[in-house]
Amino acid sequence: MSLRSSSARLSRAKKDLDLAWRRARTEWRDDPSQAFEQKYLARIATVVRNANNGMAIMDQLITQARRDCE
Repeated sequence: MSLRSSSARLSRAKKDLDLAWRRARTEWRDDPSQAFEQKYLARIATVVRNANNGMAIMDQLITQARRDCE
């Protein structure tokens, strides 16, 4: 699996999680739900963004290394 496809899968999983959370929030609207969102879901957004940025950089480096080896 390539880094680009892995990055796309990660982004899709994050979108699926966001959708599921929006659905859950229609029923679960109390202090523990807010704490859960702040403690876990807010962090996931940052982690996914950083992972995707890292994968993009790694993909560029691998592409350049392949060119250099030709």
